[in-house]
Amino acid sequence: APAAAAAGSGAEPGGKPLGTSSSASSFEAVLVDRPASPVAMETESEGNGNGNGGAAPGASSGSGGRAAAAAPGAVTAAMRLTLSRTGLALSFVGWAAFHGDLLRLRGVLLGFLPHLFRLQELAGPMLQSLDHEAKMAAALTKYVLQAAVVGRAGVPHILRVVDGAAGASAASAGGQQDLWSARAAALTYCQYFWFRSCFLMAPADSAKLQEVVLARLADPKPEVRAIAGATLSGMLRGMTDGEAAALRHRLCADARRLFSRARGSKAASAAGGSAGGADASGATLEKQGVVQGLKAYLQSSPYDCPAWMPEVLMALVVPASASHSHSGVEAAVRSAASKALSDFKRTHEQDSLAALRALMAPDDWDSLQQCTASASYFC
Repeated sequence: APAAAAAGSGAEPGGKPLGTSSSASSFEAVLVDRPASPVAMETESEGNGNGNGGAAPGASSGSGGRAAAAAPGAVTAAMRLTLSRTGLALSFVGWAAFHGDLLRLRGVLLGFLPHLFRLQELAGPMLQSLDHEAKMAAALTKYVLQAAVVGRAGVPHILRVVDGAAGASAASAGGQQDLWSARAAALTYCQYFWFRSCFLMAPADSAKLQEVVLARLADPKPEVRAIAGATLSGMLRGMTDGEAAALRHRLCADARRLFSRARGSKAASAAGGSAGGADASGATLEKQGVVQGLKAYLQSSPYDCPAWMPEVLMALVVPASASHSHSGVEAAVRSAASKALSDFKRTHEQDSLAALRALMAPDDWDSLQQCTASASYFC
């Protein structure tokens, strides 16, 4: 830890404080997309460094230097060393966040961020303690944020790291940045960052962070979409009225385009069915993103009903009430919209609903009631 602090005391956040350290390689060795078996992981890391490919003593080496199969569950000295180095690095992050000189150690601690994002949801009993420590370390870096924002030098680096982790596409080819857990962790970190820094950030930096979160509303992984929606819901409370209104109009316009009642015809359904699989999947994710964005607005006002609430509710009523046979709205999208409306009704009391009814047209209110009514088996 003292060596890491000395190396990073003068480093800028945009530099590479971990670029040549053994901690960075240790982080890489325990990622969730590595081989699950510790022996396989050790073989992969050492296979290029010795003649027998890192095989255990007494094992015969195959052709081409490939390692012989080892007993499942065996733990090698190299694996223990990797885990120890990673645990030491995580402990240093926690110690420095509480007791260190944050202005001097800012470059080192912010340099750990991409690795902390990728050390989430680790698989295997040996890695559970590292998974817990990585979550704690990522949460503790919120104490670095104030020093980073006041100094202004750390904001571009944080935005690059968050954009690199949260913006990584799961559809891209096999890179280690394509971990859904890293995208989810980056979005959770956005919640810390926004809450502690939104009033100190430049408008351009604030807009950049908002776009990162909005892009993840249409993530292929449902868990990431849910976290992105929760993150946006919190961010709305820190936006200006003009920013929140502009984003709301944008989402409602997307909803009208994607969930227009004219798409309920058989011709539209047939056209959607004849589209390519990749295009259909992309359209479904876009619809999921719009629903999550509108749901974030409902969650941002869980007890009262502002004047803009009817517009958002009716934008969700259209996909929630779509016909199952010829709507062109997928079942998952329809279910997500229905759940958003049900959660809204559950969190709002009768007084709030009475005020909402005064803001809505009678036909719109009836449509909302039909979507949120409980199922009944009696006529």
